[in-house]
Amino acid sequence: MERTKTKKSVPVIEEKPEPEIPGEEGLTTKQQIFVMEYLRNFNATRAAKAAEYS
Repeated sequence: MERTKTKKSVPVIEEKPEPEIPGEEGLTTKQQIFVMEYLRNFNATRAAKAAEYS
């Protein structure tokens, strides 16, 4: 009796699209400053202070 080789199934990895960063046209100046500061240091408190939120 001859054994047949079984193929191992390879898991399919679905590639998720990168999140889109909205253009500047939809943000206020304050929001743009907040986003840029947050991306710089990943600290929401500092970003809010830099954007002059109360």
